[in-house]
Amino acid sequence: MHSIPGTCVTMAGLLAFCSLPAMANKPEHVPANAPCGDIYYSAEYEPASIDSLDELTPEARGKLRAYLDEYLGPEYAKKVKLEGGQLLDRQELLAKVPESVDFKWKAPKYNLFLDLPVAGTIHGFCGSVALDDDGTVLTPISFPRLREHPERGKIVSAREASRAAEHNGVPVDKATKELLYFPDSDTIEYDFAYVSKEEGATVEYTHLHVMANDVTQVHWSKSIETR
Repeated sequence: MHSIPGTCVTMAGLLAFCSLPAMANKPEHVPANAPCGDIYYSAEYEPASIDSLDELTPEARGKLRAYLDEYLGPEYAKKVKLEGGQLLDRQELLAKVPESVDFKWKAPKYNLFLDLPVAGTIHGFCGSVALDDDGTVLTPISFPRLREHPERGKIVSAREASRAAEHNGVPVDKATKELLYFPDSDTIEYDFAYVSKEEGATVEYTHLHVMANDVTQVHWSKSIETR
């Protein structure tokens, strides 16, 4: 957690909840886009699905394991599970989507979806990592650097996060709830969002961010939507 000055309030019989508005008000404090999703190429081509790491070449598997050990640390590297993924056939892509030769980005051979355990759930927090043919990482995994900050990998249940949001004044029954990874702070957060103002076609949302590994750490942000 960033060492940003904040305000802490102790509620009767509860933990101290700290508000850290400075972090959330930074323009760059936005979640990773589609941290765990398919890459769309064209209606003409859909990559094959990946159901096992055995579908990677031995070289790619070896590089992936080394990367996860370095990024997550051996303990968490053993805990993550494959949720699925995409296996690219470059020749088929070129044949069905000729314009792919002009892509300004390199299409990954492997787009893997990995789950980090979440308390009280079967399915964990999903993050993707994109690999080249030999296993070289093209897009880093959308998880915190748990080797450096192992405490950030201990994700509390949605129920516990909801209790924290309610104690901080969020109308939980009217709010949406998402578990998201924020690259700038390298944290996973529960984002509770609810409508705080409506003026014509403009809707303002208030967001309470609850740290997934420590519900006493919260901060606020705003967002605007035009309908």
